[in-house]
Amino acid sequence: MKYSLYPLLLIIIISTVACSPKKSKVLQERPNDGLVQEVEIEIDTQITTANQEVDTHIEQKYNIVEYVKHPCHGKCAVFEFKIQNDGIAFYECKSQCYRYGEFYAYLGTEKLQEIKDYINNNQLMNLNHIYPVSGNPVPEIPLTTFSLSLSSSDNLSIKSYHHTPQSLLNFEKKLQEVIEEINWEKLN
Repeated sequence: MKYSLYPLLLIIIISTVACSPKKSKVLQERPNDGLVQEVEIEIDTQITTANQEVDTHIEQKYNIVEYVKHPCHGKCAVFEFKIQNDGIAFYECKSQCYRYGEFYAYLGTEKLQEIKDYINNNQLMNLNHIYPVSGNPVPEIPLTTFSLSLSSSDNLSIKSYHHTPQSLLNFEKKLQEVIEEINWEKLN
């Protein structure tokens, strides 16, 4: 009889621990100055019949824009710039940049919408996957890659060496302006 209580006690302990609120750290904009801070939040979860946890109030994060400048045979800036659908931007310079290292910032909903509108209005999602279209790049020209996503399921990756369409060159210039305008905070 005393051995039959152990499995019941184990089930009670597991269900108590599994049903307790979960905490997670996220980046959030401070209301008074617009800077981003790391805060701890509780995540609402529900237990399914198969005892799998499912997040019910967390939107899936994905990158709306990934803009990467690759190395060249000379002194070219090498960096990555990413903008997530929640407005958080990340910048990492690997070489030849005046802002070296890893940084993050919050763009704000207005700037985020401006970038989404630019992608839509200039039909960037309809561009080819590689430039030049012939697929024969000049090896001395550095590669620039773009990944664009207006939803978690609608995305496009573009490799551009040269003969890049003007709409994509203008978008690259716009991204460069955004990088310069942002008040970056250094990671680590």
